[in-house]
Amino acid sequence: MENKITIQVQKQLESLIHKIQADKIDPMGLGLYARAHEYSHFKKVEDNWGETLPKLTFMFP
Repeated sequence: MENKITIQVQKQLESLIHKIQADKIDPMGLGLYARAHEYSHFKKVEDNWGETLPKLTFMFP
């Protein structure tokens, strides 16, 4: 049962990520997270974050 719930939640999260990427919005603050944890990479794209977000690949544990 726990495994089924985990799979379902992961599918929903992936769907949400794809929707925000398609709309080029950042309601979850992914840019803030990127700036805090990967500043050198974020600095290169900060002026075009809306265009960069859809190109990113997200990894889920």
